[in-house]
Amino acid sequence: MANTAAAQAGIGNGQTMNADAARHWAALVAEIKRDTGITVVATEGTRTYARQKALYDGYRAGRPGFNPAWSPESPYAYHLSGRAVDVGSGVGYLATQASREFYARAGRYGFRPTVAGEPWHFEWRADWVGVSLEVAAVAKRVVDSTVTLPQGDEMIHLKGSAKRGEALVGPGYYHSLTGEEARYVHLLASSAVDCRDNDRLFDVLAAAASTPSRRP
Repeated sequence: MANTAAAQAGIGNGQTMNADAARHWAALVAEIKRDTGITVVATEGTRTYARQKALYDGYRAGRPGFNPAWSPESPYAYHLSGRAVDVGSGVGYLATQASREFYARAGRYGFRPTVAGEPWHFEWRADWVGVSLEVAAVAKRVVDSTVTLPQGDEMIHLKGSAKRGEALVGPGYYHSLTGEEARYVHLLASSAVDCRDNDRLFDVLAAAASTPSRRP
């Protein structure tokens, strides 16, 4: 198995994470509660191998209600290693106050959103602690038509014409944005490309950037 959880600690709601991540989770949600009165709850932290496999198999079979999930053998299945968490309390709906508060503070505690299209999914790393989410995790770089295509987990915000709309694209990923999603896409995209006067550029970048290389 590619990911193995270390010592666990509870994060509430019957969920656990690795103990180091759990300490930072507790501090993060305590700060939000203290400053805003909002209680943020984790819906899922560390997963068992069986749970990860069931989600993966359900997604592969195309069953309704199953989001993309990594194979339990994948090195990217971070729920297995105890350093990924799915956040409830409205955090997955970007217009809520809970979401605004969580996103504004999460980076300082080492949590970053890492799966495009799943704004409730965060991962934790020790070397992310204390680094601003806005500055480091999702720094917005406005670029021209000379674009470096995304690598690894990078995402690009494509601003298209009225005909094309807006999209979030990355390695193996393409998602057309609603108007509300576009307002918050800077939290997930590492750069933006203005294609509003060039449909051809939009199409080329969308096709090139979203060429499958990793499956979420």
